[in-house]
Amino acid sequence: MKQDRETFKKKHRLRKSAAFGYVYASAKRLAGKFFVFYYLSNNSKTKSIVSQLGVTVSTKVSKRAVKRNYIKRVLREWFRKKQSDFKVVVKVVVVARQAASDIKGRDLITDLDNLARRAKLV
Repeated sequence: MKQDRETFKKKHRLRKSAAFGYVYASAKRLAGKFFVFYYLSNNSKTKSIVSQLGVTVSTKVSKRAVKRNYIKRVLREWFRKKQSDFKVVVKVVVVARQAASDIKGRDLITDLDNLARRAKLV
């Protein structure tokens, strides 16, 4: 019997530079303490049937790859759990701020929840 794993599938990721650029150019923007949240609701131009997430954590946030990867894991896990609660299909790009580098996961998740609530996604 094949076990169904809870993973962050490729169809839920923004992977191409053009996709990131499109969201940056035409999305609404919200800023929190630790993240900048770009979101674009599904319309006829996006043609997406699932919500997608793009993550940007630059070396300005932290020089250490371990910290940057931790922030990315927290973001992906938050999105994987919350996407079923979204009211609409969206494309989201989350950019980490430098303040996120020394913060624990639950505070990062609280900031993401606040941003999603302000965007009226949940």
